[in-house]
Amino acid sequence: MPDKAELKRQRAQLQRDKARNRQEEEEEDEEAKRRRAQSQRDKARNQREEERISRVTRATQQQLVLDCQLSLLAAVLGVFLSTISLVAIIEARLAKFMQNIAR
Repeated sequence: MPDKAELKRQRAQLQRDKARNRQEEEEEDEEAKRRRAQSQRDKARNQREEERISRVTRATQQQLVLDCQLSLLAAVLGVFLSTISLVAIIEARLAKFMQNIAR
C-alpha cells in the first residue's frame, strides 16, 4: 500500500495533469474560435468578391448592349443618309431630264 507521501505525490501529479488538460482544452477552444472567425472572414471576403464580379459582369454586359445599339444606330443612320443622297441624286437627274424635255 502506498504511503502518504506517495499518495500526496500522485494527487499532485493528478492535479497537474488536470490543469494541463484544462489548458490544452482551452487552447484548442481558442484555436477553434480563431479558425471559425477566419472562416467567417474568408466567407465574407468571398461574398464581396462574388458581388464585385457580378457587378463587373453586369456592367460589361450593359456596355456590350450599348455598343451593339450604337453600332445598329450608326448603320441605320448610314442607310438613312444613303437614302437621302440617293433621293437627291434622283431629284437632280429628274430635274435635268425635265429641263431637257422642256427644251
